[in-house]
Amino acid sequence: MSWKNGGGIEQRVPIEDFVLNKKENAAMKRGPWLYTGSLIAQGVFLAQRELSIAALVIDPVALINNPRPGNRDDTNWEINAEKIPPAGTPVEITIRLESAEKQR
Repeated sequence: MSWKNGGGIEQRVPIEDFVLNKKENAAMKRGPWLYTGSLIAQGVFLAQRELSIAALVIDPVALINNPRPGNRDDTNWEINAEKIPPAGTPVEITIRLESAEKQR
């Protein structure tokens, strides 16, 4: 995730740093996410209708899901309010595929 701070300097931080794993009392472990695709029902792309692009808890409609332990517990994950940019700050989320070599 990237944004410009108050001085106009770009900040770039892995998205996992903004999510707390409450059971481990620590930031979410960094690592790949799982592209699962979404569903189409009656001609409607459900990820778009539900605005579910990436999910912390398994979501069959989301395009990207969290593969880490605890991904079925919606009480486990929380935003780290101390780390996120101020409300109203424009942010950019960058999603990129890993190379086949990196996945091995």
